Amino acid sequence: MEDFKKQWQITKNWQLLFPFTGLISSIYFGTKLSFKILNQNFILEIIVGILLGILIVKLCIFFINKLENKWI
Repeated sequence: MEDFKKQWQITKNWQLLFPFTGLISSIYFGTKLSFKILNQNFILEIIVGILLGILIVKLCIFFINKLENKWI
């Protein structure tokens, strides 16, 4: 946890709310998207939704790392 705080420059514990909120909302968006795309069984939609949520988080982190040099 300390490595995570150091990497994202989190100094206070209440600031951990933002990464966890982003993770939960990304997984929620992924599951809603999978329910719209797939009309299969419920378990498959949940699994695909979680995978889509993780993909969304990875994509956001990739963009943040690319743009980090432009934020001074």
